[in-house]
Amino acid sequence: GASMSLFAADLGRTDGSAERSFGLSYSRPILAEGSLNLSAYSVQGDGADTVVGLGLSLPFGRRGSAGANTESRGGAARSTLYASGRSGVREEGWDWRGQLGHTDGGALADARLARTGRLGRAEVALRRYGESSGAGLRLEGALVVAGGGLFLSRRIDDAFAVVDAGAPGVAVEAENRAVGRTGPGGRLLVPDLRSYEGNSLAIDTASLPLDAVTGETRRSVRPAYRNGVTVDFGVETEAHGALVGLVDGTGAVLPVGGAARVNGTGEPILVGYDGLVYALGLGAENEIAVSYPDGQSCRARFPYVDAPGTIPEIRGVLCQ
Repeated sequence: GASMSLFAADLGRTDGSAERSFGLSYSRPILAEGSLNLSAYSVQGDGADTVVGLGLSLPFGRRGSAGANTESRGGAARSTLYASGRSGVREEGWDWRGQLGHTDGGALADARLARTGRLGRAEVALRRYGESSGAGLRLEGALVVAGGGLFLSRRIDDAFAVVDAGAPGVAVEAENRAVGRTGPGGRLLVPDLRSYEGNSLAIDTASLPLDAVTGETRRSVRPAYRNGVTVDFGVETEAHGALVGLVDGTGAVLPVGGAARVNGTGEPILVGYDGLVYALGLGAENEIAVSYPDGQSCRARFPYVDAPGTIPEIRGVLCQ
């Protein structure tokens, strides 16, 4: 609904001067989501001034608005028509604004177009007032050296993190929303974190290379004000792994549940269905020793050729 407010003030100073001011503002909805605003302000005394203004604002589209304003101050009038809009997702995208107006100094025309992206913000502006005109270009962003890399980013006002996912093209999330993918070095700068508060960062395992191995995929960090942290998820992309299918002397796959040790190192790995063992850290020649709770055991030898980005399957490896 409509709203109205009034105010009055009486100001006296130690030097003997005094001012009295009065004000009125009135606002009401118009044409669905639009608004009509009226304001008046008057100062009586040494700093005498009187301002009367009328404004109309109307939305259009999903994120646009247009309107008109007229103002009278000390006998001088100023009137403008304006329109503005924005497209994009969250902080990134295009935004624009244009206005036409007239004052006692002459006609006024102003137009601005800006693009905000992960690497910063660029804005172009054109302006003409009376007989003068001008144009400008404004670039705004941040240059960060951290976490073993050099990053370009939009302006950082609070805190940031460098996420190391160990591989390029890995999707990164902050507070459960996508913020980008890692670059060629496997890292991504995440700006706009909250200092001294918990910020949840995560990587999407579906975007990791097939042969990548990682322990944790989510972590909470609390960077200091105007500082950054490095978050290394410990992704191993050179795990040299393969699915090894073990069979016994009759050609039957080994039963589930055996404890397999690869090349005599690391923790034992359980033999899965179809006699499969996911073996890591393989070399050109390898050995797997398998033992069962009932005392049965066997050994298998097999070669391995690295195939980056894939998980090779080596079937029919004899264990005896």
